[in-house]
Amino acid sequence: AANLFGNQSIVVSIDVKKVFLKGYRVFIENGKKNTGLHPVEFAITAEKLGVGEILLNSIDKDGTFTGYDLALIQQVSKAVNIPVIAIGGASSVEDFAKAKQAGASAVSAGSMFVFQRPHKAVLISYPTRKEIKEIVQYAGNRYIDVIPEIELPGHASAAIAAYPELSCFPGEDTKIKP
Repeated sequence: AANLFGNQSIVVSIDVKKVFLKGYRVFIENGKKNTGLHPVEFAITAEKLGVGEILLNSIDKDGTFTGYDLALIQQVSKAVNIPVIAIGGASSVEDFAKAKQAGASAVSAGSMFVFQRPHKAVLISYPTRKEIKEIVQYAGNRYIDVIPEIELPGHASAAIAAYPELSCFPGEDTKIKP
């Protein structure tokens, strides 16, 4: 597939759980079946096969709002030369920066923005402009680009990605520097 479509088009999702006395292991079939493989070994093999990005999901952290599994991110991102996207556990914009500092190329956060309550009510929240500026300061020497999807008063519905030389808000001439 990588030869046909290009490496940039091929993403592998690696679902990981900690196994007692064995450490991290890759799971399949919705986290039910342990492959016995370590995620670093799996990621290296995926890269050799032509994968262009890794979506690294900590099953243990997913939906817990306790932050990303930074040790897992660090192990996998140091072992490969392709982007690693961290998912599972985000509770605040500070967690985005911590994941980036651990080696993630990008982050994903589902429950943090859309959380379904027991009575089927859905709460959708977005980081404020102030929160986004704070993560820039927390993250270090990178700019943050915010790509609006829906304009809400006082908020920016956003996909956040760290790239140098990009302005923070569309229509604003100033770049936010850490």
